[in-house]
Amino acid sequence: SAVLTAMFAGRMLLKDFRDVRGDAHIGKPTFLLQHGATTTTLFSGIVIATAVVALNMVLVLPAWSSAAAVIYVGILGLYLRAVARAHTWNEQSTAIGLVVRLSALYFTGIAIVVMWGQSQIDSAIAAPLGALLVAVTLVTHFANMPMRVGHLGVAAAAIRELQSVPGAHPLPI
Repeated sequence: SAVLTAMFAGRMLLKDFRDVRGDAHIGKPTFLLQHGATTTTLFSGIVIATAVVALNMVLVLPAWSSAAAVIYVGILGLYLRAVARAHTWNEQSTAIGLVVRLSALYFTGIAIVVMWGQSQIDSAIAAPLGALLVAVTLVTHFANMPMRVGHLGVAAAAIRELQSVPGAHPLPI
Protein backbone atom coordinates (compact mmCIF):
# COMPACT_ATOMS: atom_id res chain seq x y z
CA SER A 1 0.00 0.00 0.00
CA ALA A 2 2.79 2.44 0.90
CA VAL A 3 4.62 1.51 -2.30
CA LEU A 4 1.62 2.36 -4.47
CA THR A 5 1.07 5.57 -2.51
CA ALA A 6 4.69 6.60 -3.17
CA MET A 7 4.29 5.77 -6.85
CA PHE A 8 1.11 7.83 -7.01
CA ALA A 9 2.77 10.75 -5.18
CA GLY A 10 5.68 10.74 -7.63
CA ARG A 11 3.31 10.91 -10.56
CA MET A 12 1.13 13.58 -8.94
CA LEU A 13 4.10 15.96 -8.80
CA LEU A 14 4.14 15.86 -12.60
CA LYS A 15 0.52 17.03 -12.84
CA ASP A 16 1.62 20.49 -11.68
CA PHE A 17 3.31 21.05 -15.05
CA ARG A 18 -0.09 21.13 -16.76
CA ASP A 19 -1.38 23.98 -14.61
CA VAL A 20 1.83 25.91 -13.97
CA ARG A 21 0.72 29.16 -15.63
CA GLY A 22 -2.66 29.24 -13.89
CA ASP A 23 -1.11 28.26 -10.56
CA ALA A 24 1.48 31.03 -10.90
CA HIS A 25 -1.22 33.53 -11.86
CA ILE A 26 -3.32 32.86 -8.75
CA GLY A 27 -0.31 32.38 -6.46
CA LYS A 28 -0.94 28.70 -5.68
CA PRO A 29 2.17 27.40 -3.88
CA THR A 30 2.81 24.18 -5.80
CA PHE A 31 6.00 22.15 -5.46
CA LEU A 32 6.87 23.00 -9.08
CA LEU A 33 6.53 26.77 -8.58
CA GLN A 34 8.47 26.70 -5.31
CA HIS A 35 11.34 24.47 -6.45
CA GLY A 36 11.46 24.59 -10.27
CA ALA A 37 11.21 21.98 -13.01
CA THR A 38 14.57 20.29 -12.41
CA THR A 39 14.03 19.75 -8.68
CA THR A 40 10.42 18.65 -9.22
CA THR A 41 11.32 16.03 -11.82
CA LEU A 42 14.33 14.87 -9.78
CA PHE A 43 12.22 14.47 -6.64
CA SER A 44 9.47 12.73 -8.62
CA GLY A 45 12.04 10.31 -10.04
CA ILE A 46 13.51 9.60 -6.61
CA VAL A 47 10.07 8.90 -5.14
CA ILE A 48 9.08 6.61 -8.03
CA ALA A 49 12.48 4.82 -8.01
CA THR A 50 12.18 4.28 -4.26
CA ALA A 51 8.73 2.75 -4.79
CA VAL A 52 10.18 0.42 -7.45
CA VAL A 53 13.02 -0.70 -5.15
CA ALA A 54 10.58 -1.24 -2.28
CA LEU A 55 8.26 -3.23 -4.53
CA ASN A 56 11.12 -5.49 -5.58
CA MET A 57 12.11 -5.99 -1.93
CA VAL A 58 8.58 -6.74 -0.70
CA LEU A 59 7.37 -9.06 -3.46
CA VAL A 60 8.83 -12.45 -4.26
CA LEU A 61 9.86 -11.86 -7.86
CA PRO A 62 12.14 -13.69 -10.27
CA ALA A 63 15.76 -12.50 -10.40
CA TRP A 64 15.31 -10.92 -13.85
CA SER A 65 12.73 -8.51 -12.41
CA SER A 66 15.58 -6.56 -10.79
CA ALA A 67 17.07 -5.99 -14.24
CA ALA A 68 13.65 -4.89 -15.50
CA ALA A 69 13.43 -2.46 -12.55
CA VAL A 70 16.84 -0.97 -13.37
CA ILE A 71 15.85 -0.54 -17.04
CA TYR A 72 12.52 1.01 -16.03
CA VAL A 73 14.15 3.49 -13.64
CA GLY A 74 16.78 4.39 -16.25
CA ILE A 75 14.22 5.11 -18.96
CA LEU A 76 12.05 6.93 -16.43
CA GLY A 77 15.03 9.16 -15.62
CA LEU A 78 15.52 10.00 -19.30
CA TYR A 79 11.86 10.93 -19.72
CA LEU A 80 11.89 13.04 -16.54
CA ARG A 81 15.02 14.79 -17.79
CA ALA A 82 13.12 15.58 -21.00
CA VAL A 83 10.29 17.08 -18.90
CA ALA A 84 12.72 19.28 -16.98
CA ARG A 85 14.45 20.51 -20.16
CA ALA A 86 11.31 21.03 -22.26
CA HIS A 87 10.45 24.59 -23.21
CA THR A 88 6.81 24.11 -24.16
CA TRP A 89 3.84 22.40 -22.59
CA ASN A 90 3.53 20.24 -25.71
CA GLU A 91 7.02 18.81 -25.16
CA GLN A 92 6.43 18.39 -21.42
CA SER A 93 3.05 16.70 -21.88
CA THR A 94 4.54 14.18 -24.30
CA ALA A 95 7.31 13.24 -21.88
CA ILE A 96 4.90 13.12 -18.93
CA GLY A 97 2.54 10.92 -20.94
CA LEU A 98 5.45 8.57 -21.64
CA VAL A 99 6.28 8.45 -17.91
CA VAL A 100 2.67 7.50 -17.17
CA ARG A 101 2.59 4.83 -19.91
CA LEU A 102 5.91 3.41 -18.85
CA SER A 103 4.78 3.25 -15.22
CA ALA A 104 1.56 1.51 -16.19
CA LEU A 105 3.50 -0.98 -18.31
CA TYR A 106 5.97 -1.73 -15.51
CA PHE A 107 3.43 -2.15 -12.73
CA THR A 108 1.01 -4.17 -14.86
CA GLY A 109 3.92 -6.38 -15.88
CA ILE A 110 4.83 -6.89 -12.22
CA ALA A 111 1.19 -7.79 -11.48
CA ILE A 112 1.27 -10.41 -14.27
CA VAL A 113 4.52 -11.86 -12.89
CA VAL A 114 3.11 -12.01 -9.35
CA MET A 115 -0.11 -13.69 -10.50
CA TRP A 116 1.91 -16.15 -12.59
CA GLY A 117 4.21 -16.87 -9.62
CA GLN A 118 1.21 -17.56 -7.41
CA SER A 119 -0.27 -19.84 -10.07
CA GLN A 120 -3.29 -17.57 -10.45
CA ILE A 121 -2.73 -17.46 -14.20
CA ASP A 122 -1.21 -20.10 -16.42
CA SER A 123 2.14 -19.45 -18.11
CA ALA A 124 0.43 -20.07 -21.45
CA ILE A 125 -1.66 -16.96 -20.72
CA ALA A 126 0.98 -14.87 -18.90
CA ALA A 127 3.47 -14.69 -21.80
CA PRO A 128 0.96 -13.61 -24.48
CA LEU A 129 -0.66 -11.21 -22.02
CA GLY A 130 2.72 -9.62 -21.30
CA ALA A 131 3.53 -9.42 -25.02
CA LEU A 132 0.16 -7.80 -25.73
CA LEU A 133 0.76 -5.29 -22.95
CA VAL A 134 4.16 -4.33 -24.39
CA ALA A 135 2.73 -4.11 -27.94
CA VAL A 136 -0.17 -1.84 -26.90
CA THR A 137 2.19 0.43 -24.96
CA LEU A 138 4.63 0.71 -27.87
CA VAL A 139 1.87 1.35 -30.42
CA THR A 140 0.33 4.14 -28.32
CA HIS A 141 3.80 5.54 -27.66
CA PHE A 142 4.79 5.79 -31.31
CA ALA A 143 1.31 6.71 -32.55
CA ASN A 144 1.23 9.86 -30.41
CA MET A 145 4.86 10.89 -30.53
CA PRO A 146 5.30 12.21 -34.11
CA MET A 147 2.38 14.60 -33.71
CA ARG A 148 3.98 16.14 -30.65
CA VAL A 149 7.76 16.22 -30.34
CA GLY A 150 8.93 13.37 -32.54
CA HIS A 151 11.14 13.99 -35.55
CA LEU A 152 8.16 14.74 -37.79
CA GLY A 153 6.66 17.19 -35.32
CA VAL A 154 9.96 19.03 -34.87
CA ALA A 155 10.50 19.13 -38.64
CA ALA A 156 6.99 20.47 -39.25
CA ALA A 157 7.49 23.16 -36.59
CA ALA A 158 10.81 24.18 -38.16
CA ILE A 159 9.19 24.42 -41.61
CA ARG A 160 6.32 26.54 -40.21
CA GLU A 161 8.86 28.82 -38.57
CA LEU A 162 10.74 29.24 -41.86
CA GLN A 163 7.48 30.05 -43.65
CA SER A 164 6.74 32.83 -41.17
CA VAL A 165 10.00 34.66 -41.98
CA PRO A 166 9.34 37.57 -44.40
CA GLY A 167 10.93 36.91 -47.80
CA ALA A 168 11.53 33.24 -47.08
CA HIS A 169 10.80 30.72 -49.80
CA PRO A 170 7.40 29.09 -49.05
CA LEU A 171 7.66 25.37 -48.38
CA PRO A 172 4.66 23.04 -48.56
CA ILE A 173 3.87 21.02 -45.41
